[in-house]
Amino acid sequence: FGYAREELTSVDEFARRVYPDEKYRSFVMERWRGEVARAHRQQDRPRTMEFTVQAADHRLLHILFSTIILDEQLLVAMVDLTPLRESERKLLHAAQREVQVANRHQHQLQAKLKSSLAASAVAHEINPPLSSILLQCKLALQRGEDYRPALEAISSEADGVIKTIEKMRA
Repeated sequence: FGYAREELTSVDEFARRVYPDEKYRSFVMERWRGEVARAHRQQDRPRTMEFTVQAADHRLLHILFSTIILDEQLLVAMVDLTPLRESERKLLHAAQREVQVANRHQHQLQAKLKSSLAASAVAHEINPPLSSILLQCKLALQRGEDYRPALEAISSEADGVIKTIEKMRA
């Protein structure tokens, strides 16, 4: 972890340096000693544990501690999982970004679908009166002499179109 061998004269000194926060150090040491005691009582191997330690250069490292009891002595192997944890963190952030992008696309598609359905509804509501207006105009042009009934029908259908548009706005 970047400390000189002479700096680490005991387990307690090691713990004081790699766990500078007293509460975290107490938590780690109680957990580790409790696990060693449990394993010793049950004549079992202590479970592997992961803790965050502070290196001499103040970097935080994720270390996997694997302990073996050999004739009343402890052999502790330490594996640096920091690159793995950093990769996992990056992967998690990438997955979260992908979910955000997917959600944004879904909302955009839903908005487009709503507007498309609204446009379809408007077209459906307006098409019959517009067809009637067009038909009445053609009939008026063919008849030539009496425009009044055709103009009244056109006016009525145009009012219907305006009402439909006002409903859609509301």
